[in-house]
Amino acid sequence: DTLGFYYEWRVRVNEGRQAFQRLAEAVDPQESAHARMTYIRARAWQAAFLRQAGKPDVALELLDEAAALCEHASLGAQAQQIERAFIAYQRGYCLERRQNERALACFRASVARWEACGDSWWTALGLGGLGHALSWSNHFIEAREELSKSVEIFERYGHVRELVFLHNRLCDCNQFKGELDAARFYAERALALAEDAGNRKGQAGALRNLTELAVLDGDLQKADARDRDTVHLYCSLGVPIGLARARGGRGKPCRGV
Repeated sequence: DTLGFYYEWRVRVNEGRQAFQRLAEAVDPQESAHARMTYIRARAWQAAFLRQAGKPDVALELLDEAAALCEHASLGAQAQQIERAFIAYQRGYCLERRQNERALACFRASVARWEACGDSWWTALGLGGLGHALSWSNHFIEAREELSKSVEIFERYGHVRELVFLHNRLCDCNQFKGELDAARFYAERALALAEDAGNRKGQAGALRNLTELAVLDGDLQKADARDRDTVHLYCSLGVPIGLARARGGRGKPCRGV
């Protein structure tokens, strides 16, 4: 997991996918319960990076394979809960925006299982995913509630990376509700946290939100400046989805993205 989060947070998608593919291919899941758990988690992480590379359907196939292996009795009830929670969490992101109701069910299942295991850090991660999916389903009030629960937990841990993500999502929720002052507060907070932590992806997300808010305020000069900074960051990261959102579907993508 440590290596997986490193690749994810550094936006090193191809390296992450290749690393976990190699790990899965090096492990025989029939050898022992420990080997089976390693194989399951390796496939789930490989699926996460495939989804981030724009291949959610291939990712879902790997998650189905991993889920089937979770049924083996040798894992034990606790291990089964943990692996199923992680698979459900990754499946939620694969289904988000395409099959939102199924995505919501997956995130809720991941939260319930991590809560049952008494793991507050992973529960907070699941709540963040759930809040994100709720906002895409236009359930903005419920989304704010779940995101705020996640913020409360991650603030106790001092987990800045997730706090950046959550503040950007809270900005979205408030913007969609027409509460622009609150949206601006969360975007500016996300930007400050991201800059302090050197989190360029979070910084790009916050700048994208501030661009949209500047447009709504009618300050097109500020919006244009913010947009240039946003596109520059997404180009440097090689994140095509973020770039498309920053440009609002207009203009040409930068080279290599």
